[in-house]
Amino acid sequence: MDPLHPYDALDQSRVLPPKSLRDFLQYERQDSRLEAHAKKQLLSLVHTFLDNPPGVLVLTGVPIDDPSTTRDMILKFTGLLGQVLTQDRNGTIIKEVRDRGTLIGEGAEAKYSESRFGGNFHTDGAELPLPAPDFFTLLCVRQSRIGGELQYARLNDVIANLPRTRGLLATLQGYFYFDRRIGNSYDAPTIRKPVLYRHNGHAAITYLRKYIERGHQFPSSPPLTRFQIEALDALDNATSNTQLVNVGKLNEGELAIFNNLTCLHARTTFVDNPRRTRLLLRTWIRRR
Repeated sequence: MDPLHPYDALDQSRVLPPKSLRDFLQYERQDSRLEAHAKKQLLSLVHTFLDNPPGVLVLTGVPIDDPSTTRDMILKFTGLLGQVLTQDRNGTIIKEVRDRGTLIGEGAEAKYSESRFGGNFHTDGAELPLPAPDFFTLLCVRQSRIGGELQYARLNDVIANLPRTRGLLATLQGYFYFDRRIGNSYDAPTIRKPVLYRHNGHAAITYLRKYIERGHQFPSSPPLTRFQIEALDALDNATSNTQLVNVGKLNEGELAIFNNLTCLHARTTFVDNPRRTRLLLRTWIRRR
């Protein structure tokens, strides 16, 4: 952990995978009974940690020695949670989250995950139409030398700490134009959707401010209004409240699962070991 954050909030979420889940992930042959038992145990953990606070589950002791085996295991694991989603136009289902030397939102296609810099709180898949991914997972294969802590805050806590300004929530529930990050394409460059919305009867959020700001800069989009800017400022100010924010750093061989609809997250700036750069493997999942 960073000396500035000696307490690792992920400790409250760390769990050794149940035996049936470990056996299922490591067993090469198909076994429907083992799969059913593993799924039951995993969904029980999801209910405990993701449908309720803290909003994140961290499974420890995940094998990462063999890249091919590791990727197969990730797909088996995420398949228990639901439908694995593609993350770009190339059909990527396991995204390598690492520093590619870009700034956040640089150019027409660069993503937050391709930078080493910290940024505002956000949710994954903010460039996509709704419904957003229900979950995302991060498997830590190699960790950074300095920094790279995960920061996360529960949506209900953030909403409770918004100012009681008249019309603020209604503004966030109204439409914004999000940059789709698709570069040169014949498709529309933005997607129109609210920041706050209801999903299956529960409050949900889709958010990445830089994508919104860039989305409203396209000639086909209206400029952000004063009320929209004030609402986004209020949202960012709420997530800057240190009493709401949890901070923790994944260890190598740990797999984190986040509730992407009710948990905003960010990352601190990191510095790599040049010979062993930070690498996380990410999946997006739609709940069945």
